Amino acid sequence: MERRDQNSVSCSEERRPNKLHRILDMADVVVEQFNKGGILAEGPFYDASTNKLAWVDIYGQSVHFTDLVTKEDEVHNFDARPGAIVKRINHKDCWIINLENKIVSYNDKTKETEVLAELEKDKPKNRLNDAKCDPSQIVVHKVHHLGTGSMYEPENGVFDKGHGTLYSLSKDLQITSHMDGISISNGLAWSADKTIMYYVDTETRGVYAFDFDLTDGTIKNKRIAVTYDDVSPNTGKEHFPDGMCIDAEGKLWIAAWFGAQVMRYDPATNKLIQTVTLPCEQISSCAFGGPNLDELFVTSCGYLKSEEERKRFPQAGSVFRVKNLGVKGTPSLGFEG
Repeated sequence: MERRDQNSVSCSEERRPNKLHRILDMADVVVEQFNKGGILAEGPFYDASTNKLAWVDIYGQSVHFTDLVTKEDEVHNFDARPGAIVKRINHKDCWIINLENKIVSYNDKTKETEVLAELEKDKPKNRLNDAKCDPSQIVVHKVHHLGTGSMYEPENGVFDKGHGTLYSLSKDLQITSHMDGISISNGLAWSADKTIMYYVDTETRGVYAFDFDLTDGTIKNKRIAVTYDDVSPNTGKEHFPDGMCIDAEGKLWIAAWFGAQVMRYDPATNKLIQTVTLPCEQISSCAFGGPNLDELFVTSCGYLKSEEERKRFPQAGSVFRVKNLGVKGTPSLGFEG
Protein backbone atom coordinates (compact mmCIF):
# COMPACT_ATOMS: atom_id res chain seq x y z
CA MET A 1 0.00 0.00 0.00
CA GLU A 2 1.29 3.43 -0.94
CA ARG A 3 2.90 5.39 1.89
CA ARG A 4 3.44 9.14 1.79
CA ASP A 5 5.73 11.47 3.62
CA GLN A 6 3.65 12.73 6.57
CA ASN A 7 4.55 16.32 5.65
CA SER A 8 3.20 16.03 2.11
CA VAL A 9 -0.08 17.21 0.68
CA SER A 10 -1.99 15.01 -1.71
CA CYS A 11 -5.17 15.08 -3.71
CA SER A 12 -6.82 12.14 -5.39
CA GLU A 13 -10.08 10.85 -6.68
CA GLU A 14 -11.94 8.00 -5.00
CA ARG A 15 -9.64 5.22 -3.77
CA ARG A 16 -11.65 2.00 -3.92
CA PRO A 17 -11.04 -1.39 -5.58
CA ASN A 18 -11.57 -1.54 -9.35
CA LYS A 19 -11.67 2.26 -9.66
CA LEU A 20 -9.33 4.41 -11.74
CA HIS A 21 -7.40 6.98 -9.72
CA ARG A 22 -6.27 10.33 -11.02
CA ILE A 23 -3.81 12.44 -9.05
CA LEU A 24 -4.81 16.09 -9.22
CA ASP A 25 -2.40 19.00 -9.07
CA MET A 26 -2.32 20.54 -5.58
CA ALA A 27 1.22 21.87 -5.78
CA ASP A 28 0.11 25.27 -4.51
CA VAL A 29 -1.61 23.96 -1.38
CA VAL A 30 0.17 24.94 1.83
CA VAL A 31 -0.22 23.17 5.19
CA GLU A 32 1.24 25.02 8.17
CA GLN A 33 1.13 24.65 11.92
CA PHE A 34 -1.19 27.40 13.16
CA ASN A 35 -1.08 26.51 16.86
CA LYS A 36 0.75 23.84 18.84
CA GLY A 37 -2.64 22.70 20.05
CA GLY A 38 -3.06 20.39 23.00
CA ILE A 39 -3.98 16.87 24.05
CA LEU A 40 -7.09 16.65 21.87
CA ALA A 41 -7.81 19.77 19.81
CA GLU A 42 -11.37 19.80 18.47
CA GLY A 43 -14.37 21.86 17.39
CA PRO A 44 -12.85 24.76 15.38
CA PHE A 45 -15.22 27.75 15.00
CA TYR A 46 -14.23 30.85 13.04
CA ASP A 47 -15.43 34.14 14.57
CA ALA A 48 -15.49 36.68 11.75
CA SER A 49 -16.17 39.59 14.12
CA THR A 50 -12.78 39.16 15.83
CA ASN A 51 -10.88 37.24 13.13
CA LYS A 52 -10.12 34.55 15.71
CA LEU A 53 -10.43 30.80 15.70
CA ALA A 54 -12.19 29.34 18.72
CA TRP A 55 -11.43 25.69 19.48
CA VAL A 56 -11.40 23.29 22.41
CA ASP A 57 -8.83 20.98 23.94
CA ILE A 58 -11.08 18.23 25.30
CA TYR A 59 -8.63 16.43 27.57
CA GLY A 60 -6.73 19.62 28.30
CA GLN A 61 -10.05 20.95 29.66
CA SER A 62 -9.59 24.29 27.95
CA VAL A 63 -11.06 26.62 25.34
CA HIS A 64 -8.80 28.65 23.04
CA PHE A 65 -9.27 31.85 21.03
CA THR A 66 -6.41 32.21 18.53
CA ASP A 67 -5.88 35.36 16.48
CA LEU A 68 -5.47 34.60 12.77
CA VAL A 69 -2.97 37.40 12.23
CA THR A 70 -0.80 37.47 15.37
CA LYS A 71 -1.48 33.84 16.40
CA GLU A 72 -1.83 35.09 19.97
CA ASP A 73 -3.64 32.36 21.88
CA GLU A 74 -6.05 33.22 24.70
CA VAL A 75 -6.69 30.19 26.90
CA HIS A 76 -9.63 29.63 29.25
CA ASN A 77 -9.40 26.65 31.60
CA PHE A 78 -12.29 24.60 33.00
CA ASP A 79 -12.73 21.84 35.55
CA ALA A 80 -14.53 19.65 32.99
CA ARG A 81 -14.03 18.52 29.40
CA PRO A 82 -15.40 20.83 26.68
CA GLY A 83 -16.67 18.99 23.61
CA ALA A 84 -17.52 21.91 21.34
CA ILE A 85 -17.84 25.70 21.18
CA VAL A 86 -20.26 27.92 19.23
CA LYS A 87 -20.74 31.68 19.45
CA ARG A 88 -23.88 32.97 21.23
CA ILE A 89 -24.58 35.86 18.91
CA ASN A 90 -27.31 37.73 20.83
CA HIS A 91 -25.32 37.82 24.07
CA LYS A 92 -22.21 40.01 24.15
CA ASP A 93 -18.94 38.13 24.71
CA CYS A 94 -20.80 34.83 25.22
CA TRP A 95 -20.24 31.37 23.84
CA ILE A 96 -22.14 28.09 23.97
CA ILE A 97 -19.90 25.27 25.21
CA ASN A 98 -20.59 21.56 25.65
CA LEU A 99 -19.12 20.84 29.07
CA GLU A 100 -19.34 17.14 29.98
CA ASN A 101 -23.13 16.55 30.09
CA LYS A 102 -24.06 20.24 30.28
CA ILE A 103 -24.64 22.90 27.65
CA VAL A 104 -23.43 26.18 29.15
CA SER A 105 -23.21 29.83 28.20
CA TYR A 106 -19.76 31.23 28.93
CA ASN A 107 -18.74 34.90 28.98
CA ASP A 108 -15.14 35.16 27.82
CA LYS A 109 -14.67 38.54 29.53
CA THR A 110 -16.29 38.00 32.94
CA LYS A 111 -15.61 34.20 32.99
CA GLU A 112 -19.19 33.67 34.19
CA THR A 113 -20.86 30.36 33.29
CA GLU A 114 -24.61 29.74 33.03
CA VAL A 115 -26.00 26.23 32.64
CA LEU A 116 -28.61 26.17 29.85
CA ALA A 117 -29.30 22.44 29.81
CA GLU A 118 -28.15 19.25 31.51
CA LEU A 119 -28.52 15.92 29.76
CA GLU A 120 -28.14 12.23 30.50
CA LYS A 121 -27.76 12.45 34.25
CA ASP A 122 -28.42 8.71 34.27
CA LYS A 123 -25.41 8.02 32.02
CA PRO A 124 -22.33 9.13 33.99
CA LYS A 125 -19.92 7.65 31.43
CA ASN A 126 -21.40 9.72 28.60
CA ARG A 127 -20.41 13.25 27.62
CA LEU A 128 -21.51 15.72 24.98
CA ASN A 129 -19.24 15.88 21.96
CA ASP A 130 -19.42 17.88 18.71
CA ALA A 131 -22.01 20.63 18.12
CA LYS A 132 -23.03 23.04 15.35
CA CYS A 133 -25.88 25.39 14.58
CA ASP A 134 -28.34 24.84 11.76
CA PRO A 135 -28.87 27.66 9.21
CA SER A 136 -32.36 28.68 10.32
CA GLN A 137 -31.36 32.02 11.81
CA ILE A 138 -31.09 33.46 8.31
CA VAL A 139 -34.71 32.70 7.31
CA VAL A 140 -38.05 34.07 8.38
CA HIS A 141 -38.94 31.22 10.73
CA LYS A 142 -36.34 32.23 13.33
CA VAL A 143 -36.41 28.73 14.81
CA HIS A 144 -32.75 28.31 15.55
CA HIS A 145 -31.31 25.09 16.87
CA LEU A 146 -27.99 23.93 18.22
CA GLY A 147 -27.32 20.36 17.12
CA THR A 148 -25.23 18.31 19.50
CA GLY A 149 -24.74 14.69 20.41
CA SER A 150 -23.45 12.48 23.17
CA MET A 151 -20.97 9.62 23.26
CA TYR A 152 -19.75 6.96 25.66
CA GLU A 153 -16.35 7.99 27.03
CA PRO A 154 -14.08 4.95 26.52
CA GLU A 155 -12.19 3.20 29.29
CA ASN A 156 -8.72 2.09 28.17
CA GLY A 157 -9.68 2.91 24.60
CA VAL A 158 -12.63 0.49 24.53
CA PHE A 159 -15.92 1.94 23.29
CA ASP A 160 -19.30 0.66 24.35
CA LYS A 161 -21.30 1.28 21.18
CA GLY A 162 -24.81 2.62 20.84
CA HIS A 163 -25.11 4.67 24.04
CA GLY A 164 -25.19 8.14 22.44
CA THR A 165 -28.04 10.39 21.34
CA LEU A 166 -28.41 13.27 18.88
CA TYR A 167 -30.05 16.33 20.46
CA SER A 168 -30.96 19.86 19.50
CA LEU A 169 -31.27 22.95 21.67
CA SER A 170 -33.88 25.38 20.36
CA LYS A 171 -33.85 29.16 20.52
CA ASP A 172 -36.12 29.00 23.58
CA LEU A 173 -33.63 26.59 25.22
CA GLN A 174 -35.73 23.45 24.84
CA ILE A 175 -33.98 20.13 24.32
CA THR A 176 -35.23 17.67 21.68
CA SER A 177 -33.92 14.14 21.18
CA HIS A 178 -33.76 13.17 17.50
CA MET A 179 -31.96 9.83 17.34
CA ASP A 180 -30.45 7.37 19.78
CA GLY A 181 -28.26 4.29 19.41
CA ILE A 182 -25.30 6.48 18.41
CA SER A 183 -21.75 5.47 19.29
CA ILE A 184 -19.68 8.67 18.83
CA SER A 185 -21.72 11.69 17.78
CA ASN A 186 -19.58 13.90 15.57
CA GLY A 187 -19.57 16.07 12.43
CA LEU A 188 -22.60 18.12 11.35
CA ALA A 189 -23.25 20.15 8.21
CA TRP A 190 -26.18 21.46 6.16
CA SER A 191 -26.72 21.86 2.42
CA ALA A 192 -26.91 25.34 0.91
CA ASP A 193 -30.64 25.03 0.28
CA LYS A 194 -31.12 24.03 3.94
CA THR A 195 -33.01 20.83 3.09
CA ILE A 196 -30.34 18.25 3.96
CA MET A 197 -28.43 17.66 7.17
CA TYR A 198 -25.23 15.63 7.10
CA TYR A 199 -24.09 13.78 10.20
CA VAL A 200 -21.22 11.54 11.34
CA ASP A 201 -21.34 8.63 13.79
CA THR A 202 -17.62 7.96 14.04
CA GLU A 203 -17.32 4.49 15.52
CA THR A 204 -19.70 2.97 12.94
CA ARG A 205 -18.06 4.91 10.07
CA GLY A 206 -21.47 6.34 9.30
CA VAL A 207 -21.64 9.54 7.22
CA TYR A 208 -25.36 10.08 6.79
CA ALA A 209 -27.78 12.46 5.09
CA PHE A 210 -31.22 13.36 6.43
CA ASP A 211 -34.09 15.40 5.07
CA PHE A 212 -34.08 18.53 7.23
CA ASP A 213 -37.15 20.61 8.10
CA LEU A 214 -36.05 24.20 8.57
CA THR A 215 -39.25 25.22 10.37
CA ASP A 216 -38.85 22.93 13.35
CA GLY A 217 -35.37 21.42 13.04
CA THR A 218 -36.60 17.84 12.63
CA ILE A 219 -34.88 15.18 10.54
CA LYS A 220 -36.11 12.11 8.65
CA ASN A 221 -35.22 9.73 5.81
CA LYS A 222 -31.80 8.65 7.04
CA ARG A 223 -29.49 7.39 4.28
CA ILE A 224 -25.81 6.93 3.51
CA ALA A 225 -24.14 10.08 2.13
CA VAL A 226 -20.56 8.77 2.01
CA THR A 227 -19.32 5.19 1.86
CA TYR A 228 -16.27 5.28 4.09
CA ASP A 229 -13.52 2.68 3.58
CA ASP A 230 -12.37 0.62 6.55
CA VAL A 231 -8.65 1.12 5.92
CA SER A 232 -6.97 4.40 5.07
CA PRO A 233 -4.91 4.30 1.85
CA ASN A 234 -2.86 7.04 3.46
CA THR A 235 -1.74 5.23 6.63
CA GLY A 236 -2.69 1.60 6.06
CA LYS A 237 -4.63 1.67 9.34
CA GLU A 238 -8.29 1.45 10.19
CA HIS A 239 -9.58 5.02 10.03
CA PHE A 240 -12.82 6.74 10.97
CA PRO A 241 -14.76 9.86 9.93
CA ASP A 242 -14.68 12.52 12.66
CA GLY A 243 -15.49 16.24 12.50
CA MET A 244 -16.82 17.72 9.29
CA CYS A 245 -17.63 20.95 7.46
CA ILE A 246 -19.12 21.89 4.09
CA ASP A 247 -17.76 24.23 1.42
CA ALA A 248 -19.52 26.75 -0.83
CA GLU A 249 -19.78 24.12 -3.58
CA GLY A 250 -21.69 21.74 -1.32
CA LYS A 251 -18.82 19.31 -0.85
CA LEU A 252 -18.09 17.73 2.55
CA TRP A 253 -14.66 17.99 4.19
CA ILE A 254 -14.27 15.11 6.64
CA ALA A 255 -11.46 14.74 9.17
CA ALA A 256 -10.00 11.23 9.06
CA TRP A 257 -9.16 9.86 12.52
CA PHE A 258 -6.10 7.62 12.03
CA GLY A 259 -6.16 8.63 8.36
CA ALA A 260 -3.70 11.56 8.56
CA GLN A 261 -5.87 13.57 6.22
CA VAL A 262 -8.97 15.60 5.50
CA MET A 263 -11.09 14.08 2.76
CA ARG A 264 -13.34 16.07 0.42
CA TYR A 265 -16.41 14.16 -0.76
CA ASP A 266 -19.25 15.00 -3.11
CA PRO A 267 -22.32 13.77 -1.16
CA ALA A 268 -24.45 13.88 -4.31
CA THR A 269 -22.30 11.20 -5.98
CA ASN A 270 -20.60 9.54 -2.97
CA LYS A 271 -17.21 10.19 -4.58
CA LEU A 272 -13.94 11.17 -2.97
CA ILE A 273 -12.63 14.25 -4.79
CA GLN A 274 -9.58 15.45 -2.86
CA THR A 275 -7.45 14.61 0.14
CA VAL A 276 -5.17 16.90 2.11
CA THR A 277 -2.52 15.03 4.08
CA LEU A 278 -1.49 16.30 7.53
CA PRO A 279 1.72 15.55 9.51
CA CYS A 280 -0.01 13.38 12.14
CA GLU A 281 -2.53 10.55 12.05
CA GLN A 282 -5.42 11.39 14.38
CA ILE A 283 -7.26 14.24 12.60
CA SER A 284 -10.28 15.35 14.60
CA SER A 285 -12.16 18.19 12.87
CA CYS A 286 -12.05 21.08 10.41
CA ALA A 287 -13.67 24.44 9.66
CA PHE A 288 -13.23 27.16 7.08
CA GLY A 289 -12.07 30.57 8.24
CA GLY A 290 -10.30 33.78 7.34
CA PRO A 291 -11.89 36.97 5.96
CA ASN A 292 -12.53 35.25 2.61
CA LEU A 293 -13.41 31.84 4.11
CA ASP A 294 -10.70 30.34 1.92
CA GLU A 295 -8.52 28.77 4.61
CA LEU A 296 -9.22 25.40 6.22
CA PHE A 297 -8.37 25.01 9.90
CA VAL A 298 -7.79 21.43 10.97
CA THR A 299 -7.51 20.07 14.52
CA SER A 300 -5.72 16.92 15.68
CA CYS A 301 -5.00 14.70 18.67
CA GLY A 302 -1.70 14.85 20.54
CA TYR A 303 -2.34 11.89 22.83
CA LEU A 304 0.25 9.36 21.68
CA LYS A 305 0.94 6.15 23.58
CA SER A 306 4.59 5.52 22.74
CA GLU A 307 7.83 7.47 22.54
CA GLU A 308 8.22 6.18 18.98
CA GLU A 309 4.90 7.78 17.99
CA ARG A 310 5.87 11.05 19.62
CA LYS A 311 9.09 11.12 17.60
CA ARG A 312 7.29 10.26 14.36
CA PHE A 313 4.55 12.85 14.82
CA PRO A 314 5.99 15.82 16.72
CA GLN A 315 3.14 18.09 15.54
CA ALA A 316 0.38 15.78 16.77
CA GLY A 317 -2.24 17.76 18.67
CA SER A 318 -1.67 20.88 16.57
CA VAL A 319 -4.18 23.09 14.83
CA PHE A 320 -3.19 23.31 11.17
CA ARG A 321 -3.95 25.99 8.59
CA VAL A 322 -4.45 24.90 4.96
CA LYS A 323 -4.17 27.55 2.23
CA ASN A 324 -4.60 27.71 -1.55
CA LEU A 325 -7.27 25.04 -1.80
CA GLY A 326 -9.03 26.90 -4.58
CA VAL A 327 -12.41 26.67 -2.85
CA LYS A 328 -14.24 28.77 -0.28
CA GLY A 329 -16.08 27.49 2.74
CA THR A 330 -19.27 28.39 4.55
CA PRO A 331 -19.31 30.49 7.72
CA SER A 332 -19.44 29.08 11.25
CA LEU A 333 -22.98 29.83 12.43
CA GLY A 334 -23.70 31.21 15.91
CA PHE A 335 -26.58 30.40 18.26
CA GLU A 336 -29.46 32.87 18.62
CA GLY A 337 -30.90 31.47 21.84
